[in-house]
Amino acid sequence: MVVNSKEEFNEGIWDQLCNSPISLVQRSNLKVAWQQLQPDSTSTSRESNIAGIPTASAPEGSWSESFAPKLQANTVSKLKKQFLEGLQLHQLLLDEPPALDINNTGMGVNAIRNMMDIHNTAMALVGSCHLQRLRAYSLRFMSFLTQRLDGDSGLRTPNVLEAQAAEKQLWNLIHELVLDQGFTLDNALHEVTHLRADMASLLQPRAKVTSRPTGSTSSSASTTTAPKGKSKGKGKSKSLGKNTKGGAQGRPTWVTEALIQGKKQQLCMQFQSGRCQKGDLCKFGHFCAYPLASGQACGQAHSAFAHQQQPH
Repeated sequence: MVVNSKEEFNEGIWDQLCNSPISLVQRSNLKVAWQQLQPDSTSTSRESNIAGIPTASAPEGSWSESFAPKLQANTVSKLKKQFLEGLQLHQLLLDEPPALDINNTGMGVNAIRNMMDIHNTAMALVGSCHLQRLRAYSLRFMSFLTQRLDGDSGLRTPNVLEAQAAEKQLWNLIHELVLDQGFTLDNALHEVTHLRADMASLLQPRAKVTSRPTGSTSSSASTTTAPKGKSKGKGKSKSLGKNTKGGAQGRPTWVTEALIQGKKQQLCMQFQSGRCQKGDLCKFGHFCAYPLASGQACGQAHSAFAHQQQPH
């Protein structure tokens, strides 16, 4: 069948196809193909595309009606630029990165061990070194940090800040071995963990600082400041009393020693102000340290604060 005009196309073809089962999509395809074959429609569509003017809408019932109209290239690039400028970094990340709060004051051994385990797993996942090397390093590090020491030795294990400084120096050493001497990270970890003594020296036990009682400190200070003399017996005790008599603030300085029942005994300075809670367990004497006119301590069973209220 030959069709030469649009009227013949609209009248004749549907009469031929009326009895055949043809779908709406097939009819639309035929209409679109006919319009494309016409010289007027092709020229107008080309001119409209060049000028940037949208073409005429498709006829009713066409399959192309279900699609959105095409956009120009400059419009697409403009929309894409606006979309990218509106994006933020937190919108590009699919998951929130894990975070671990570090507090040096309340950190214990378990927190340090967990941080080292996370670090070891991360280093192994990125392929820097084998996980076994990292775990051997961590186990040896924690063994020095958690070693048990006798209480009478006067030593203690490193604290958190000292352990951080030690690990920083150890990783600086590993960095030098890898970059300067050509070690692999596995070999550098093995060198620091098993062959070198840097870890043992950096994490060695420290001296424990012991606090002295207040009474012994004051007695040693008064003994140090007392003038040296060759006299013995009562003269020495009188000179000690005269040295401690009188104060810079108008209050007499308490005597730190007294003769109690013929024996020289150190007096408790905390008892004088009523702050000693040890009672009979205190190794210093609970007697009045208020200086008398002779320079010696009162020596009675009351505090120096209550000396003025007591009958003598």
